Amino acid sequence: MSTKAKSLGVLKYGTKITVIQYINGWWKVSYKGKIGYIPAKYTK
Repeated sequence: MSTKAKSLGVLKYGTKITVIQYINGWWKVSYKGKIGYIPAKYTK
């Protein structure tokens, strides 16, 4: 996981996502059938 990886998109504040797993400072999430990672420091 890297902040230099290709972005799948941007989520607006308050968007409902499914959290799958927490891995070493990153959230593995699912949204509209896509799997991605969000750095935990950017989440509330």
